[in-house]
Amino acid sequence: WMISGIDEGPTAYVNLVEIKDNDTGLSLLQKCMKKGVILVIKCIVDLLLGHDVPKLTPNKELFHCYRTSHARVPYILWNIMDQTDINNFIRAADYGPVESPTYSPKICYREMELELKTKDIQCLPLFNHEAEPGEVVAIDIDGVYVQCMVRSGILLIKSGQKLAENGKKT
Repeated sequence: WMISGIDEGPTAYVNLVEIKDNDTGLSLLQKCMKKGVILVIKCIVDLLLGHDVPKLTPNKELFHCYRTSHARVPYILWNIMDQTDINNFIRAADYGPVESPTYSPKICYREMELELKTKDIQCLPLFNHEAEPGEVVAIDIDGVYVQCMVRSGILLIKSGQKLAENGKKT
């Protein structure tokens, strides 16, 4: 049943997909496609056998989808996103080696704009009581350490794709 919103209408069949800590947008898409093919086949078989196709209303409280609206502001919002939110925001858009169809997470550092992928970051269970969210707390050979929301950890940014002023990758 198609309606104007994405992931808002009723569905015919449901199958759960396990989301692991190392999943990215691309790996999750691949898992969903595999499960989806099975559900389409089930629907066709049910229709051929004359069985009713169920009409299920999704429970929107069970999932969070980073939507196209994030593409308008693809920057990490340090003041409102904790370490887990930042990690999930970056993972959800990681379709490497291809471009994300929705948004590409970005940060600004030293007048440079960097696009981040999952491989570029590491979540550390450390925090600096005196640092503000988004504040660089250290720089060393491993990368740049940035304080996330209070008591949610530090994000180590190991690398990133530098973007030119015109938004093109350099």
